[in-house]
Amino acid sequence: MKNNYPLLLRIFMPILLVMLFQKMEAQTNLVAGDIAFTGYTGAPVTGSDEFSFVLLTNITIGTVINFTDRGWLRTGPSTGSFSNLETTGITWTSNNNYPAGTEIYIIGTTATYAYYNGGGALFGGSAGTVTGTALSLNVNGDQVIAYRGTIAVPIFISAIHMNVYYGAGAEPITSDIAWDGNFDNTTASGLPTGLTTGVDAIWIGLPSDQFSEFDNASFTCGPNISTVIAARTAINNKANWFKSDGVPTNIILPTGCNYLGTNPIPVKLISFNALKSNNDVLL
Repeated sequence: MKNNYPLLLRIFMPILLVMLFQKMEAQTNLVAGDIAFTGYTGAPVTGSDEFSFVLLTNITIGTVINFTDRGWLRTGPSTGSFSNLETTGITWTSNNNYPAGTEIYIIGTTATYAYYNGGGALFGGSAGTVTGTALSLNVNGDQVIAYRGTIAVPIFISAIHMNVYYGAGAEPITSDIAWDGNFDNTTASGLPTGLTTGVDAIWIGLPSDQFSEFDNASFTCGPNISTVIAARTAINNKANWFKSDGVPTNIILPTGCNYLGTNPIPVKLISFNALKSNNDVLL
């Protein structure tokens, strides 16, 4: 029988190379500001805490983001590390190529996406896998910190802080610059290294104001969110957030805003090449 291996090799080698290239491109290594948190509920109706975030850069399938409610210690003997008083948290892995402007919603260990079709927000199907232990946000204050890498050597992407101290007793005074500094308990956190409040992170509270700590909050979709820079600025501005205590009132996640004005089509139709070609337009 004639040996057809050389012919088969010529036929299938290009296919194998394409598959290898796609695998190499599988994960987008996100940096500070590549996502922004858009809401959280610490007193949910469903019984599972939830939060949402919007992508501010295009990502490819297999992109990984870790989320934890552990506090970050800024100073002292444990400086530059996470507190170990809570579970590590969850890891989200995308199941599609997603364009900038896509909003992801995580409840417990389930992720879905929302997209805008020009007439309103639609809720899509699965937005990937969520592994680990679901976050349990404390109504007395907490945070969600997004990072890649490991819990021991994190690279921070964004963070949202919901805790407020006001200097009572031994408590520090929470600030935009340092959050809770090195105060170590299950509600406290310092501002993660390399992030800046109002730029690529947000603190919902106000210094020395015990009444500015809220169980739930969400971005109100304004003012200008048509570009990445504008969206990042608007979302990380606490003045643009609606807040509530107790079982959420008028808190709907995901927010369903038309982020970046791109009217994203259902993400299952987005190809990797489309993401690359649209990159300059979106960013």
